[in-house]
Amino acid sequence: MEDVLEVYQRPYNPLYSVVCLDETSRQLIEETRPSLPVKPGENKKIDYEYRRNGVVDLLGYFIADQLQKLIQSITDASGVVCMCMYMCMCI
Repeated sequence: MEDVLEVYQRPYNPLYSVVCLDETSRQLIEETRPSLPVKPGENKKIDYEYRRNGVVDLLGYFIADQLQKLIQSITDASGVVCMCMYMCMCI
């Protein structure tokens, strides 16, 4: 673990950027009924019922040296994960 942490302490080198990647998937949901109007002093009330709209895979990267970040969906309309294309785009 200490070896990994030392990577972040290296001086900036444009030929060898420090790139951090992370992947997650999220369920896409839609409300089936509109929320009730909020009365003064009360919290917003949302119905627990929802409609599923599929799942999306997200891949995020962060270039530590340049403070640059990007989050992008890596699933196309057919459901195929395009991670290789995304990673090539990051580099």
